[in-house]
Amino acid sequence: MTQLYIFDICATRKFGCYGQYNQKLNEKNMGTIKNGFWKLSFILTPNEFRDFVKYCKELEIEFNDQRGEDIQEEYTKFYNSLISDKHPKKYLKQDSISYITINSFVCSLNVKDSIGFIISPANMVHWTHYREAVRIQGWAVQITLQKGVSVDKEDEKGKYFIYEDIQLHSPKSYPLYLQIISYIKNITKPLRFKIHNIDDVEEIKPPVRISEQVAIDLANSWIFKNYEFEMISYQKKINVKFS
Repeated sequence: MTQLYIFDICATRKFGCYGQYNQKLNEKNMGTIKNGFWKLSFILTPNEFRDFVKYCKELEIEFNDQRGEDIQEEYTKFYNSLISDKHPKKYLKQDSISYITINSFVCSLNVKDSIGFIISPANMVHWTHYREAVRIQGWAVQITLQKGVSVDKEDEKGKYFIYEDIQLHSPKSYPLYLQIISYIKNITKPLRFKIHNIDDVEEIKPPVRISEQVAIDLANSWIFKNYEFEMISYQKKINVKFS
């Protein structure tokens, strides 16, 4: 029996207190892997995201909000929460650290007869501002595809499961993933900006891609202005538009 798991769990015995990855099963075994995810973090404007959804539908990929909400409306809420020029609604300051929570966006991308993808919030980030710091939760989204599929096994010691390469079980998934991240990469560049430390200015290179309009919107956001972040991505084009 084949089972699909979203979460990154090590292969383990189902019955008994073994808990560790079965040493018999390693990378040398055909198709056996340690599970993980391919992922790409990005920020698009709502209009760009709408075009992305349209492109995915042409590839027969359907978007589904698990809460039954409208996909476009939920993404717009996330984006507006991020680039707002107003003080964040979800803001907390404890000692020298400020905590900001952006409206989260989560949806699944379903592919008929294949394993699909998940779009979810990127990990929390921690950036300094002189002697203080800001932590931002949900500041970007990431699209992920699991690398492995769990497969039930049994031997003389009992039942357990291993992870096998997703391409053995769902050969369409990875090629589709490459197509859709290629679309995103073609309309984005890596996010680059400068922050202030105690003694100097540091360039930040988070693993996130943004479009030109996103760079402009972020540069004008409350977060960037309040913490004196200086946008570097698309800098020449942005300077021309602002001049």
